[in-house]
Amino acid sequence: QTEHSVILWLVPSKPIRTQTIHALKDRNHPYHAALREAGPVQVLDLSEAKSINRSTLESGTVVIVATSQAFNVGDEEIRKVYEDNGALMDLFRNLTEEQAAGLEKIAENGRVAYSLVNALRLRRPFIIVDEAHNGRTDLSFGTLAKFRPSGIMELTATPDTVKVPSNVLHSVSAVELKREEMIKLPILLETEPDEQKCLAEAIHKRDELAEMARLEERKGAPYLRPLVLIQSEKRSKLKETRDAEWVKAELMKNHNIPEEEIIIATGDEHGLEQVEKDFLKGIFDKKCPVKFIITQQQLAEGWDCAFAYILVSIAELKNEKSVEQLLGRILRQPQAKARETAALNKSYAYVVSREFGETANMLRDTLVASAGFDPAGKYGAYEFERHYYPRIGDFDSKEEFACACWLDRQAKVKFWVRNLVRKNGMSFFLQKADGRFYPDFICKLEDGRILAVEYKGKDRWISAKDDRDIGELWEELSGERCLFVMVTDKDFKMIAEKIG
Repeated sequence: QTEHSVILWLVPSKPIRTQTIHALKDRNHPYHAALREAGPVQVLDLSEAKSINRSTLESGTVVIVATSQAFNVGDEEIRKVYEDNGALMDLFRNLTEEQAAGLEKIAENGRVAYSLVNALRLRRPFIIVDEAHNGRTDLSFGTLAKFRPSGIMELTATPDTVKVPSNVLHSVSAVELKREEMIKLPILLETEPDEQKCLAEAIHKRDELAEMARLEERKGAPYLRPLVLIQSEKRSKLKETRDAEWVKAELMKNHNIPEEEIIIATGDEHGLEQVEKDFLKGIFDKKCPVKFIITQQQLAEGWDCAFAYILVSIAELKNEKSVEQLLGRILRQPQAKARETAALNKSYAYVVSREFGETANMLRDTLVASAGFDPAGKYGAYEFERHYYPRIGDFDSKEEFACACWLDRQAKVKFWVRNLVRKNGMSFFLQKADGRFYPDFICKLEDGRILAVEYKGKDRWISAKDDRDIGELWEELSGERCLFVMVTDKDFKMIAEKIG
């Protein structure tokens, strides 16, 4: 038993490690404030943890931040965290036989290894796994088990729900995050198959946003330099690709972007890390000229920047989780604050794809659907605030989408749901003689009544008489607890009159 806890915070990459350590050490950041409720807190990186002493462990909560790769390896002998380290000797004094039995030994003499891993095992750390969807393999689970953790908490925007389902304890919707000013919604999506035009549109949008930000700054708003994140294709020895160097050359030669405004953040080039070294406030520094960040997978998850407004994807988009994580770089931004200009409270995505339709549908079905808005160019862009669930089912028509927007704006509607058709346990239906009727929208009103709304096109109004009849009968038998209305021709006054 110990009075203070050891927390092992595992992240997927070095940039995210740097970002997490900075947040945990910042006394004004919510991370640090939450931990400080337990008393004194000390945050260490892996190199500092390798020489940790008993005094540090017994004087407050210790948080060790490391990449998952530092522990998750097959050949454990070559990793320093598993090596015998004399600097840790004091942590292993006066061990009981029971304590020693669960620790790794040195093969030559059978002595307990004075390793960081053994030191953590003795303390039974609480483990936090950031971007946990990446660590769902047998090897990852086996590595976590070796620490004898007292508990494991996973953080992810895309939990596993199929292969090894996560035990989701808490989920936050995009609408809730928007209300807390943590994300910028809606995200406006455009597709342009021509790479040059796609880049040109993104550059034009960045210039527009930058001018808006300058005007706001003159009125006292915080400094803002909108950034464009560009996902390039991977370099190939077999064929010509639109890799990071191709994108950089395109920006400089055809769009006259100065080289100092462009950085590359890939596995081989560490432009962001250099920016952190060159400028006091890193990418947020007023002296930093960077406006374009080119990446492949380096920024695909976990990297958040309040200045990131525009995503350009030159690469093919096929994996749904990758798409959602990539878009999260311009959407999920904890440091974002609502701006006076509406355009600065939105995010923008420009996509190039040889499989145009597939990409657009994939984006709609992942982030777009879950965040509660529709891609620009389909039915319009609208941020839903009263939908009960974070995900909204597809709309069948522009008129149906307009009906949903109208409902969402009504003060007498407490919340509503887009009713799903033939989803066992998740659908509302009224039984007819020849089948089931699924109204489009189910609303709970502020006074507690339930309102069912069906939108019908003019061409189907006559044939829908049996649906109207069963809906009106349901309302009549409810004892004034339920209401039903069928709307056509965008006559939404019919709903207002029904509600009263």
